[in-house]
Amino acid sequence: MIKVDRSCVPEPEVLRLDNCKADGEKNRAIKHFECNGPGPVTFNLYREAKPALEELFNKKCAYCESKAKAVASFHVEHWRPKRKVKENSIHKGYYWLASEWENLFLSCPTCNSTTYKGNRFPLKNGSRYANNSNDEIETIEKPLLLNPCLDNPEKHLHYKRNGFIKGLTVEGRMSIEVYGLFRSDLIGQRMACADMVFRNLHTIEECIEEWEELLGLGISPSSITMRNNRKRIKEQVKLLKASIGPKHPYSAMCKFLIKEYRQKRINDSVFIEITKSLE
Repeated sequence: MIKVDRSCVPEPEVLRLDNCKADGEKNRAIKHFECNGPGPVTFNLYREAKPALEELFNKKCAYCESKAKAVASFHVEHWRPKRKVKENSIHKGYYWLASEWENLFLSCPTCNSTTYKGNRFPLKNGSRYANNSNDEIETIEKPLLLNPCLDNPEKHLHYKRNGFIKGLTVEGRMSIEVYGLFRSDLIGQRMACADMVFRNLHTIEECIEEWEELLGLGISPSSITMRNNRKRIKEQVKLLKASIGPKHPYSAMCKFLIKEYRQKRINDSVFIEITKSLE
């Protein structure tokens, strides 16, 4: 999971305009649940946000960072569930947030399944749920789930080379459980990605050793052999830079592993200098 700046993509106008209408979907839901207005209430407007969410999250799941697949269309997911909350049997759901841009995320079908996130929304002990549109939700609720548009996941999650993930905080541990970030297929995908990262890092180290050996033999830095050596290093750095970019799957893990690898070689000034663009 990576931090995503929601302001980079404008709120879809169709959401903004409808949410302002007295007879729009949002206000119809509020009237139904809070003023005994007509029903039943259907939620359809949020689906209009999908193109904008695909752009915002680079066609990756906001939670597990898997890429969208043609055979498994991604969902428009409600961070605060729109109809009911599993942890609170009497809660009617956050119906007033069903089409609010800040509450919508792009999610893979697995993260958003009933096995994992679905309609779950746990709170910290001592916190209470907002029950209607008049409640000051940000004041009374203390969510246990990481919000990638509000929180910095780097402070809460630890990754390992074998694809495993560990929560450093109670929010990190709960997010791993609820979003299903520990599932075996996901661990396998992350491990394959980690292997690629370490192959690139090891190749850079090999090139540095080769460079130093060639210099010791009196080979000119301008020779074809030395130029090819520098080219290989640049190629590996370029690949690693792409792996920590927002479009790359599991970029949070890649960034974590590269940072850890560099820290262990902090005294290798050549390696640190060559990889400084990966900070």
